[in-house]
Amino acid sequence: KTAHSPFAPLEDPAPKEALAAELAGRTRAYYGLGNAPIRDMKAFLEQHGYYVFTVPFGRSENDLSGLIFWHPRLGAIIALNEQQAPVRRPFTMAHEFAHGLYHYNRQAILCRDGLSDPAEKFADSFASHFLIPTPALERMGIDSVSDADEIAGLVRYFGVSPKALQRRLEAERRIKGKIEWKGILWRARALGY
Repeated sequence: KTAHSPFAPLEDPAPKEALAAELAGRTRAYYGLGNAPIRDMKAFLEQHGYYVFTVPFGRSENDLSGLIFWHPRLGAIIALNEQQAPVRRPFTMAHEFAHGLYHYNRQAILCRDGLSDPAEKFADSFASHFLIPTPALERMGIDSVSDADEIAGLVRYFGVSPKALQRRLEAERRIKGKIEWKGILWRARALGY
């Protein structure tokens, strides 16, 4: 079975955050995910016809974090940088999934952190909303966070990197006070996560 998007390709060259959130919610609804965390993003993608591989793209900031291309017979192929931290891979897979769903009118998309391409910004926004849905935060009563232990718990619950969680919480202005983000992953590990 090869992947084919159930959605029309995104025509807007610079979609807003609100559209990314809406499409992430629609996508979760289409696949029957509700608002629960996706425990195994790779298995989810493979179940829906995506082929996911890890490839040694390098360790520098300018190296690829991932890519997606469409093989004529196999369909969507996602390659992740095997040299990025495993905790980052769910976000990268969700980012590439966004391209697979909404940018399949392009033959291949190469992804690096910090690119200013509107398609990359959309895929980042989509991935953060897809992995950390607003209704889940609301159901959990997360109006704002200010404590490292609470953040470490959210990192564990959603199965995302601290950077992905930070981006998501900042986008909704849910962070209160100053938080030392570099230590959050270590804090999560210290708490047994």
